[in-house]
Amino acid sequence: KKLITASIFRKLFNSFIKDTLIILDEVDRSDKLDELLYYLSRPTEVAPSFKKNISLLLISNNLRWEDNLKDHIRSSLQLKPVNFNPYSENEINRIVKERIKQGFFNSNAISNDLIDFIAKRVSKEKNGDSRVAIEAVFYAAQIAESKNKSEIEREHIQAALRMAINASDKVLVSKLRDNQLLTLYITFSFPYKTLEDIRKCYLEIIERDKLRIDKISTVMIHYILNYLEDICLIRKIITTKMENSIPIKNTEIQLKVDKGLVLDELSIRGLRLTNT
Repeated sequence: KKLITASIFRKLFNSFIKDTLIILDEVDRSDKLDELLYYLSRPTEVAPSFKKNISLLLISNNLRWEDNLKDHIRSSLQLKPVNFNPYSENEINRIVKERIKQGFFNSNAISNDLIDFIAKRVSKEKNGDSRVAIEAVFYAAQIAESKNKSEIEREHIQAALRMAINASDKVLVSKLRDNQLLTLYITFSFPYKTLEDIRKCYLEIIERDKLRIDKISTVMIHYILNYLEDICLIRKIITTKMENSIPIKNTEIQLKVDKGLVLDELSIRGLRLTNT
């Protein structure tokens, strides 16, 4: 298998006629990330005569994605992170107002108070994702029109936000890797106190159902939960209790996404997981 992979990359590298920039979006979603980045960072290992320069632009919403890379691959890549901060409440407010000017016949159809309400909710609940705010305004306009209203009201905004957040969550869940999706499922379907409990449950499920999902360590569970929290699918609460003079950490996960979206995605992927 590795020989076949090396042959494919050799053909790719030999096809380059000049220095090349390769852009990989959502790089954390690849199941073969290590192998892919290994060859891209060391082209001469499969194509010794290769003399071109390869530059990589790796894009991810997961700020911790490189934690999962093997040390020698991280060393070869010599990554230089460029982080873009989430939009602030004021920035979302300005973006929404600009879109309203472009998209509404009457920009006064929605009040500044309602725009402020949208910006505050999105900033707090969706980590400043301006797309959710823009879609909420779009849905609110549709709802108002369906009710023959000339102005958008608060109840329209509340319904529209639910729709926009649900749509955003559905996309996020669909983009999860299998191990991330299974970990998310476990957090609301099985009892646990520690990360090790989650890992044990994870291993029991893939063994019981013979799932084609890689086994993972407790450290990886930690990384996955951090990522799920970063993209606002969960809220992680860690408490410490003293037992026999020893501090014991307990982890509680609050789900911030509709369970149905997770179960639907599991069904789509054919994992058929149950807690029965």
